[in-house]
Amino acid sequence: MKKETYYFSHDYSCINDPKIQALVGKYGAKGYGIFWRIVEMLHEDPEHKIYLKPYIFEAICSLFKEDVKEIKSIIDYSVNVCELFQKEDDYIFSQRVLDNLAKRDKIKEARSKAGKKSAIARAKQKTTIVKQSVTKESKIKESKLKETINYKELLVYFNSIFKKNNRVFNESIKSKYRSRLKEGYSVFDIRKAMNKASKDQFHADSSYKYCTLEYFSRSNTIDKYGFDASKQKYIPTK
Repeated sequence: MKKETYYFSHDYSCINDPKIQALVGKYGAKGYGIFWRIVEMLHEDPEHKIYLKPYIFEAICSLFKEDVKEIKSIIDYSVNVCELFQKEDDYIFSQRVLDNLAKRDKIKEARSKAGKKSAIARAKQKTTIVKQSVTKESKIKESKLKETINYKELLVYFNSIFKKNNRVFNESIKSKYRSRLKEGYSVFDIRKAMNKASKDQFHADSSYKYCTLEYFSRSNTIDKYGFDASKQKYIPTK
């Protein structure tokens, strides 16, 4: 069975955390790289734990070309001094990673419920419609899907909050927005993501150069700004 893959946030401000600064101050870039590799491993592991067994240290060593002693030293420093991870018995974990995974599962559940509710509504609607051929029905559904987004209004809204002068939505970007609707997102979620991003200091400082129509057609952008009720600092720390 193909392994399921997820993304997780890597906030641009994490280097400003005193815990991270302490780690980088002692071990430099390799400490920072090993820290994020451990975070990746915690997300990948079915139990979201890393058992401190010899082969784990050897695996990290082979990736970063460091000796076992140095890897153990960095992990111990991350746990005991920087408090970036927690240790129990012979394994380490991160409460922040666990919270992040719980949030992800909550979003998946919300999407699933929205999808089921939408499916029930469509099933009821079909009982009042005369049966048509598969080809014609597919065209009607596609036409209705296009009508769910008023691209002209959305473009005006986008230009007004980001002080831009985009003239049209191209078809490839429209297709991406329609895909987001199929996944359970709404136009409200998209507009909310745009609004929150316009207030983000990082985007404001960069004159919103990353805030494009394509950027807000991505599910991870809508998750970050549309679903998140409060700004998280960054993933791994408590």
